[in-house]
Parts: sequence; structure tokens; C-alpha cells
Amino acid sequence: MPAIDLESAGKNSEIVELTSYEDGESTVRSRYSSPDQINNRRVIYSSSKFISLLQRIWDGPQIARDDPPKISNPKLKRLEQYPQVFKQLVPRKLRLLLLLGYMAIWYSIIYFLLAPVFSHGPLINGQGANVISLSCSGDGFFWKGKNEKCGLNGEECTSLDDGDIIIKCPALCDRGWVYSATPVGNKLVKYIPYVIGGGYKRKKSHENDDELTLPYRSDSFPCTSAVHGGALSPFFGGCVKLSFQGPQISFKSQSAFSGSSYSIEFPSFFPSSYIFKRLPNGLSRCYDPRLIILCINFLFGIPVIYLANGSFGYWITLLVGFWTIMLTLDPPIIVDANDRTEVARLFSIGFERLLPLSFVLYVIWETTVKKTFSEPTSSLAKMFVWYPLFWIGAANNITFDRLPIDRLTPHDIKEQPGALLAITGVLVIITFFSLIQGYQIWRSGRAQRYIKLYGVVFVVLNILAFLPGLQLRIHHYILGILLVFGTATKGISAFLLQGVLVGLTLSGVARWDFASIVETHVSLMRGEAGSSSKPPTNLSFTQGYLTWDPMQNENYPKELDGFSLLVNDVETYIGNATYVDVEELISNHKTLKHMVEKALDANSYKDIELFIRLAKGSSGADRLRSDYTRAGVLRWPSGEWTDPGPGVT
Repeated sequence: MPAIDLESAGKNSEIVELTSYEDGESTVRSRYSSPDQINNRRVIYSSSKFISLLQRIWDGPQIARDDPPKISNPKLKRLEQYPQVFKQLVPRKLRLLLLLGYMAIWYSIIYFLLAPVFSHGPLINGQGANVISLSCSGDGFFWKGKNEKCGLNGEECTSLDDGDIIIKCPALCDRGWVYSATPVGNKLVKYIPYVIGGGYKRKKSHENDDELTLPYRSDSFPCTSAVHGGALSPFFGGCVKLSFQGPQISFKSQSAFSGSSYSIEFPSFFPSSYIFKRLPNGLSRCYDPRLIILCINFLFGIPVIYLANGSFGYWITLLVGFWTIMLTLDPPIIVDANDRTEVARLFSIGFERLLPLSFVLYVIWETTVKKTFSEPTSSLAKMFVWYPLFWIGAANNITFDRLPIDRLTPHDIKEQPGALLAITGVLVIITFFSLIQGYQIWRSGRAQRYIKLYGVVFVVLNILAFLPGLQLRIHHYILGILLVFGTATKGISAFLLQGVLVGLTLSGVARWDFASIVETHVSLMRGEAGSSSKPPTNLSFTQGYLTWDPMQNENYPKELDGFSLLVNDVETYIGNATYVDVEELISNHKTLKHMVEKALDANSYKDIELFIRLAKGSSGADRLRSDYTRAGVLRWPSGEWTDPGPGVT
């Protein structure tokens, strides 16, 4: 590269006209003056070192550089140059034909693996089987929800008791967390697998070999419980035989089959439970191929990102990544293959999200990725850095979702164990790489542009954060979009950050669509208590009666004309009275009476615990309820009472 005598230019105080040079290593600005003249204007730096530093950051370097990663090893250099050699040796039309043939083989393999999954459900000895497809949480298929959702005495959710069914579960159900505070007796559980009782059953010689687990409470997430009890693979999912067992007197906390976690303890009776049994012989088409599909697509994409032109590699990788997430890795809905309308609905959701996402990805290409992938670039950096990190971001449900970070809101960070430490670590990493990438942007002479851009972003986010009635919510796809524009350079830090940010953008939209950047407080609660009317107060037990303050002065909706009482998380009373005779309540309900007597007998007629919660409720068919109180604990039959704690459920 020709030498530039800036010193002599400075002595004459004249602007020197230069030409831009692209030599694979540096880019020189088109106009230079003396060392104190940048961009055709004289710069007078402040005598303050700090202000002078800010001025120099703002003005940028005198010689702008944006270099791709350098390869010094001779063998790696040959690999780095091979895509260019390949393009010179093979005509463009032949390269396109090879690419089409390669894509056809790739598509055929994926089709061979996925077609059976979407064309027909599980089979028993080649015949169709009655199998229920569930998500990891169970979708409320058996137990409809907490509190009163199953009706009086849970009668709307216990109709399958003493029956056996086969369910099909997806992979990765070891993390069947509950994300809103859910009452289990006098405890509130959150950010843990919703699995109550159960556990792997260690066989005795005289016991039934078909039974694999101990009983789980029926509102436990079925697929997560199956993983907990060792009846299901967390990596490949599959089918399990679920057998309803009726009421149980208690549910002990048990370690998982892998020994990694413990289930939730509930030390009292519940009207319904289930266990897992051995599957019948000849069952097929049960396993979830998502991890196999992920590995195949990752491996087949390596030659494309390495050999193809930047735009081809970018769009093929992103389209494959999108449909991998949509159909297998993290689908927005779980489909029953026997119902063709559900399969069609999944594809419909995919195309609905792909069109607007394609525009976003085009903008990202034109403004950011095109700069990184254009020549001179590094084919090896694309293949070994950008591409793997893209898949790490795209596979968010098995990478970043495994961190103890739910949502970036103060409330969730405070409540989730380990969240503050995890977020601190993530922020340190982001800050470190942001500083490196910030230096690369400054070095490329575009600091002013990005300072202005992110200044506007900062102002807009602050305005959104203070909108009345709404709360700022930075979804991971939004985080990806906001940060990816700062990676439009050619250095190794751009390859590192850009890949994972594009992957996060793809993952967020494919799974959750373009969720709003501002949400209402109620929507952020995800069904957690606190958004409904307040429950009655002063719940207590006196001389055999549960009593409470009706709170007639409160401004309740007129539909809330009565009271709802839960015993052991199941509704057992709905009426207008402000008191309940506990002995009469037990005697008048056959199932409740049977469970109390069975629990007392198992406990040698010593006290048993009853967990009681109260809410305002409607006596009509609409089944409206206020929030419930926390659980008061009644030791029965002695009558020892512990008041409910503060808060609602």
C-alpha cells in the first residue's frame, strides 16, 4: 500500500486528496488533512484528558480499518482460500446445479424422518393406537387447572380414575416448569418442575412388575412426571402408559430417576392420582426426532455456509433454521398426527410468521450481515464461529432457556433463584464483547453513526418504559434485533455476536411470533393471583366452624354473590353463608368423607392436615372467582388451626 506522509501534509495545512484502498487488510478514508484535521474539518481537542478522549472516540481514527480475521497457519490458509478456488474452477451454472442437487438430498432425508411423524400417529403391531399427544405441561388435558377449575369436589377432572391410557410426549420435558406462583397446600411453587409426589418404584419380588412409578398427584404435569419417574427419555420423548389410581392419602417428595431434582411434597389427601406402567409390546412411531433433525440440519448446513456465496448461505441457513424450530425443535403447538387439521394449522402458523420475519431478516442482511460476509471475509470464521453460534441462538429452548432466567423484569429476577447471579454473568459477557465490538466499530470509522443510532434506541426504550398501564418487555427476538445492527464489521467479534443474535431473533419469532415490546401488568402475570378482586379476610376456625369476614363494604362485582372454599386445593363448598361446619362438610361429601377416614386410618387416627383457602365466588354457572387467600392449616380432628399467611393465591 502506498505510504502516506501525514506529517508533511500537516506542515502545509492543506487537505490531501487520497483514494480508498481495499487490500484485504485495511480501508483508507477518501480525504485526509493534517493529523488534527479529520473529515475535512479542523479539530481542536480539549485540554481535559477525559473530554479529549470523548472527542477522539467521536471523531474516530485517522486511518479507518475493518479487517477480517487473519489466518497465519498455511494449512488453514488453503482452507480459507478454497471457496474462492472452487468458484473459479466450477462454472456458476454447475455450482447452482450442485447446490440444488445437494438441497434435494437434504430435503429427502428430512422428509423421510418427518413424514411419518405428521402423517400418522403411533401404531400397535401396525394398527392405529388410541394415543393422546400432549405438551410437556399436559395442556390441562386431565386436570384443567388450579383452584376451582375442576368444579365442585374435582368431579370434572376425575372421570378417568381407575383407567389406563397411552400418552405421547415431546422431547425435553425434564424442564416442565410452572411459571406462575401455584399453591400446593400452604406452599407456593414457581420455577420448578410441577411434579407432586411420585418417583421411581423400586420393585419388590411380590409386586406387580408392570408398575414403574409411585403415584403422582393428578394435577402434576404428566410428561414431566414421566421423565421424573424414569418412564420417559428427556432427549427423545416417546409414549408412556398412564394409569389413574383414584384418591391417595399423601404424596412424598422423591428424587428424580436421574437423581437431579426432587418432586414437590403434599402431606395430605387428594381425590385423584396416576402412575406409569410398562407399555404394551409392538408400539411404534412414538419417539420425538427433534434432536436428530437438529443434528442433521446442522451438519448438512456446514458445506453450504462454507462454499456458497454469502447471500445463499445466509438465506438457506435461516430458512432451514426457521422450519427446524417451527416443526420440531420448539413448535408453537403440539399436533396430533391423526388430526390433519392440526398439522395444517402448524404449517399455517409457520407461513404466517415467516413472511414478516423475512422482511426483518432482509433488513438485517442489507445493513449488517452483508458487510460481514462480503469480500474480503473469512470462510473459516463463517463456518467455525458464525454458523455454530447461530444454531446456539436458534436452539434457544435447549441453550439459553436452561439458564435460570425467565424474563428481564425486576419482579421475575427477584423471585427466581439464581436469576440475579446468572444475569450478572450474562451482562459481564455482553459488556466484554460489546466493548470489543465497539472498538471495532470505532476502528472502522463509524462510531458517530452507531452512537446516534443507539442513543435514539435508548431514548425510545425509556419512553416505552414509562407509558401508563404498560410495562417494557424485551423479548429475546427484540434483544437480537436491537443488538445485531452493531455487528456490521468484519472482525472476529462480529462473527461471534452476529451469529447468536440472528439465531435468537429467528428463535423468538418462530416460537412466540412478534410479541409486543410493551405488555399490560395482567398479561405479564400469566394467570398468577393478584389481578382479581380481593378475597374475604379473617378466615379462622372456632368451635368446629370455619368463619370469615364477608367484607360487604368492598366494591365486588355483583356476580360475586357467594363464597368458594377449597380443601386440599379442590373446591368443596360454594354458597352464600359466611361460615361452614367442617364436620358437616365432611359428612355430606362422600368422596371427601372417604378420603378423610382413609387418611385418619393410615395415620393411626392421629391428626391429619387440611389446607383451606377461601375466595368470593358466584353461585351461578359462570364460575367467577376472586383471588383466594393463602392456605390456613386445620389439624383434624383436634381442631388446631394455623391462620393463612399474607398474600393471595
